[in-house]
Amino acid sequence: MPVDKDSKSSADLSISHELVTLIRGFFATPVITAVGRLGFFEFILKQPVFSSSDFPQAANQSLLKNIFQYLERLDLLKSLQEGQYECTPLGKQIFQRLSSFLAPHSYGDYMVRLYDQLIQAPPLHQPKVDRLENILGSGRTHERYFPTAISYIRRKLKPQWIVDIGCGDGKFLGFVLQDIPEIKSIGIDLSEVSVQTTQKNLKQRFPGRTIHAFDCNGADVSTWSQKVKSFVNEESLTISMWFLLHEISERDPSRVIRFLTEVHRLFPRTPLAVCELVRQSAELLAQNRQTLVMPEYLLFHDISGQGVLSWTEYQTILKQIPYDLVMQRTFDEIGSELETPEPATFVWVLVPRPS
Repeated sequence: MPVDKDSKSSADLSISHELVTLIRGFFATPVITAVGRLGFFEFILKQPVFSSSDFPQAANQSLLKNIFQYLERLDLLKSLQEGQYECTPLGKQIFQRLSSFLAPHSYGDYMVRLYDQLIQAPPLHQPKVDRLENILGSGRTHERYFPTAISYIRRKLKPQWIVDIGCGDGKFLGFVLQDIPEIKSIGIDLSEVSVQTTQKNLKQRFPGRTIHAFDCNGADVSTWSQKVKSFVNEESLTISMWFLLHEISERDPSRVIRFLTEVHRLFPRTPLAVCELVRQSAELLAQNRQTLVMPEYLLFHDISGQGVLSWTEYQTILKQIPYDLVMQRTFDEIGSELETPEPATFVWVLVPRPS
């Protein structure tokens, strides 16, 4: 049977593309993250021409020159005269989206230790998340989800307080304080680094506003509720939860149901703003692998013990909690001929049903 040379060539190119894609992330992500954390991209995006000597904080100038050469080979930088560069149009687009690299790279310790983890029997040495990278990356990445929720809170709920469980670097609270001038805020996070960052960021930006933050496990409703009540007294509040539920679910929807039911018991008149990640089927993700990083997000959530739930499971949760859904916004819906579209993320506003 004769071989179709064009088809064979196309198949070979397709496989080569897959290999390059799979390998490149291993190198490009730490390179872009390291340079980005040092603030170099902020300078690069503003300056038409630059060289490694513009970054004296990089003590290893030889390594920085190697990195610039690598970024040139990826068409992110363009070499001019000896040692000088400018951003390419593609580079400008990529460097402006630094946060897309920070959050995945914050789980780098899990990736570095993957081989050891694989050959050792439990209990294992638990790798650590780089909290600062995670805070910086998550806060910026989540910004696109904020406006819809904040608009509804401002127009419909009109609370005197906003309480953000899992506040990270205080990014969401900052948007709320900016858009709702009279509102008071409380940030709660398991990470002491997050709490300190929230306090520092918000008090610098909003001097004179009422801003509290303290560290506590978001799943420990009985503990954080007491402290929240000591601040708010009888004033009205809204509680927000950005990507918190998957951290407490352990892949079990009933844990989320119990958690939200407990929040309702202790705050029976308080609305909730919830944003979450959704687990899509392996088949759906495989079909869309070239345009989505969800396979990677689900991997580092799984190996770090976080339980991302499916859209079907969230619909089940919605039916069994003492709240009514009054606003829903879905993002990055993925579908196929065999499966109906499902969101990669969603925002809900929930109002409590009367007890």
